[in-house]
Amino acid sequence: MQVKCHDLDKFGNGVALLPSGQKLFVEGALPEETVEVEITASSQAYQRARLKEIIHPSKYRVLPFCNFFEKCGGCTLQHLSYQGQLDYKSKMIEKLLLKESNQETSTKISAPLTSETRGYRNRAIFRIEKSNWAIGLFEAASNRVINIEQCPVQDEIFNEILCLIREKIFSKITIKDDLPSFIASRSNSAGQISLAIAFHGPNFGSTALWHILKNEQRILSIDVYEAARGTNYLWGNFRENIFLKEALFERMKISIPDHHDKELSFELNAGPGFFQTNLSTSQAMLQQAMQMLKLTKNDQVLDLFSGTAFFAISAAQFSDSVVAVEASLDAHALAQKNIERNKLANIQAVNANADRPADWPDKIKEMQPSAVIIDPPRRGISRSLMSCLKDQKPDKILTVNCKLSSFNIMQAQIREAGYQLREVVPVDLFPHTLHIEVMAIFERL
Repeated sequence: MQVKCHDLDKFGNGVALLPSGQKLFVEGALPEETVEVEITASSQAYQRARLKEIIHPSKYRVLPFCNFFEKCGGCTLQHLSYQGQLDYKSKMIEKLLLKESNQETSTKISAPLTSETRGYRNRAIFRIEKSNWAIGLFEAASNRVINIEQCPVQDEIFNEILCLIREKIFSKITIKDDLPSFIASRSNSAGQISLAIAFHGPNFGSTALWHILKNEQRILSIDVYEAARGTNYLWGNFRENIFLKEALFERMKISIPDHHDKELSFELNAGPGFFQTNLSTSQAMLQQAMQMLKLTKNDQVLDLFSGTAFFAISAAQFSDSVVAVEASLDAHALAQKNIERNKLANIQAVNANADRPADWPDKIKEMQPSAVIIDPPRRGISRSLMSCLKDQKPDKILTVNCKLSSFNIMQAQIREAGYQLREVVPVDLFPHTLHIEVMAIFERL
């Protein structure tokens, strides 16, 4: 059967309309593309199909540049031109806002913050499958590990170090228990790297071979952790530091009209302690956030889910004071280091659960911030936090969401609390994937 696709759904499948009025979802097909398909699933509302042949290719179709595309579970949109990806992600946000307002939205949807399309990831997680000694990334829709020697969206230093690990360490390991469960790496723009390796128990593997990497000048440190039981990738307890030459850190600059340029410095960690994975786009996010907030020295800022003080350190440059609230002990510890590194006396880092205001220290409960920054996990925020924000009545709220459905719920809650959504900025932190980061500014009516 031949169909012509007119759109992409939220999973990146081509969408066609059948004569019956049903939608047909075709994996791998693109808008404006005529394709030959085979039906694989059917219901009253829709059908699904397998792509057999492309009859008339879309003008947006390009040749994927990775040998593992369609096998690896990382990138799903490499067959779509980068401009096509940006248009698709902006359109998803526009559709959401139109659906919520039931009319043409007055919210400004700005041009996306874009990224380099290759070598943009400064954090990588390499999985190890002990049954076949594979090291690489998960296969699409599977927990099987594909042996990958080179990933073109990772910082090239990761590919080089991965080859080194295979040659110097994995080739010499004879006992499967000495294979880690996963390896995490973090790099900076200076070409330096830190590693963290994790082992599942109960038989904790030997780390003796890993000391040889100390001779590699670019590797600054290696930490060892337990892997949380029953998970593919979660950090457990810290076990040891194999070596530490110096801390890995990254410098960023913010240029705001009518202000002097601000030089910032952040310590990075390959293990626990969240920091953005795309350094160039992260710097653009910092600048965008400060432009949207328009902070002055009269502003008191509350930064919730503050992580390693990424936004807090920027906000402190332009405001009177900042309180940064973060639940993770690892991230909180890094935040304190980053505050000291930037010599800032007007930030207070608080180790508390941002989603549970009842547990906050009294000083924060009584705070009346003029601006709030919310960068929550994928699930969004709790009702109790939303209730607290209603009571605090900040003049402006900046949200940063890594999941579109969570942003949809949050923006409805905030608007209901008496705020207007002024501007939305899509952020393309992960080109060639379905991921859409959303920055939004709300102002109290």
